[in-house]
Amino acid sequence: MPLVSASGSCGGAALNAMVFTLPHYAGMEDTFFLAGIFELISAATATAALIVGGSYFISRAWAGLRAGAMHIDTPISLGIIAAFTARSSAGCSASAI
Repeated sequence: MPLVSASGSCGGAALNAMVFTLPHYAGMEDTFFLAGIFELISAATATAALIVGGSYFISRAWAGLRAGAMHIDTPISLGIIAAFTARSSAGCSASAI
């Protein structure tokens, strides 16, 4: 049952992250007074989704690597971390422009 509740929490956080990026894709200017708040909320909910949802795969991959075996959770974990890192670095460089 913990996996089901973690999946629900992760899905909710990921959907909130997407909802708060929607105004940016709809043409909201970066100088709009709520743009920074939307970006902050989106980053916070994406981080929550990584912690709640990604921790399951990352902990299983780490345990497998410590035991000397690589299984399917290892590339999934690498993909989750790479996607989060790429998005985080893109968000930081985009806000600096």
